Amino acid sequence: GWLEGDELRQAFAAASVVATPAVYPDPFNLMNIEAMAHRRPVVATCYGGAPEIVRDGETGFVVDPWDVATFGNRLATLLRDRGLAEAMGEAGRQRVLAHFTLDCQVRAYLALYRGQSVPQHRRADSDGAIAPTVRSGRRSGIVGCPPGAAYGDTLCR
Repeated sequence: GWLEGDELRQAFAAASVVATPAVYPDPFNLMNIEAMAHRRPVVATCYGGAPEIVRDGETGFVVDPWDVATFGNRLATLLRDRGLAEAMGEAGRQRVLAHFTLDCQVRAYLALYRGQSVPQHRRADSDGAIAPTVRSGRRSGIVGCPPGAAYGDTLCR
């Protein structure tokens, strides 16, 4: 069922591995990010955005959800090999910090906006440029998280 707050933190603390056996194309499975933020290796499926989040063989495993034997073998591998699980968990945490923090997302969006050509009829100011209206301390309005927070930081105290 649905967990949040202390219950969710306790669940991640008790888990050795997190499995997300999705069979639908979830474009951004937040559970994978949260698990990696908690230093837990992930066994995810090849559907949706999971392969862009979980690095197969580095932060966990990405498998075909219909290949039940391989899915089970990957889980068993991580449960048997604590060193591998810990290494993948740490690699996952580092990946979250490097690619999925609010600051990283804001920088990526700003780079995207700055790289876009603006049609002549949409130019707004005297030098012809339209700049994003992001003010210091207001980053939370773009993504919806507290400034400087990483995905899962509210869970990882």
